[in-house]
Amino acid sequence: MAYWINNVSEMTGIPKSTLIAWERRYRLVEPKRAPSGYRLYTDEDVALLQRVKALLDAGHRISTVAEIVKREARPATTMEAPATPLPGGLESLRNAALEALLAFDRAEVDRVLSWLFSLPFETLIDQVILPILHEIGARWEAGEVTVVQEHYVSAWSRERILTMARGRDPGPTAPEAVCATPPGELHELGLLAAAFRLANRGYRLLYLGTDVPTDQLLALLRDRQPALVALSVVRERDDFDVLAYAERVLEALGPEGEVIVGGWAAAGLAHHSRERLRFGDAAEG
Repeated sequence: MAYWINNVSEMTGIPKSTLIAWERRYRLVEPKRAPSGYRLYTDEDVALLQRVKALLDAGHRISTVAEIVKREARPATTMEAPATPLPGGLESLRNAALEALLAFDRAEVDRVLSWLFSLPFETLIDQVILPILHEIGARWEAGEVTVVQEHYVSAWSRERILTMARGRDPGPTAPEAVCATPPGELHELGLLAAAFRLANRGYRLLYLGTDVPTDQLLALLRDRQPALVALSVVRERDDFDVLAYAERVLEALGPEGEVIVGGWAAAGLAHHSRERLRFGDAAEG
């Protein structure tokens, strides 16, 4: 995958001007150039820069960090474990990040998570962000956190996942995937995770979010004819209604388009899956 410098800056927490300065002075990474002349960073570049950020946050000077990463003399990819062992382990860092979020301490959250940035992005989502969201939901139901805290953590999670998803640059000729939820559906967690996975598999995203009016969604699909539509249905609904909604969405696509429906309300509908239409567990493939 390739990333623009603005996306890399968001993903690593390193200002754009600093990335350019380090490139010139330390030659930590040497991004390729698009035909337009803009920098394009690889997964390996991003992982190395995340490693640099973690070392800086641990108290090293940039000149020392440059020597460290060069001395390590091995490619740093997002599919490798961090070169520095995680202090206290993944669960400990995840809990520390959650407590920092509940305290509205974004700087501390970034410092804690800097230890995790060399992990694969899907691991970050599956083992860090999603568990944090599940935990905050459980605490909210138990009355242990406020609505403001729950909203802040949810907003942070949404921002983090969308930044990672939008950082992927499959190019203008990549197949398009539309992500949305039906009217009245306000739960976004599953849709965000699905959007990232689709971006990670090379789809160009059109992310519409929650509570999308059916007539407007169908009109958009007829006009754009995307390769895939990802729907998330969590709120309790009659199975017939979910099936009928999915059929309408499928009908709006061309003969090659595909619809996947995930979420709690679609979990029991996997046996209705067929070619170009998948529900529940069958939608994970």
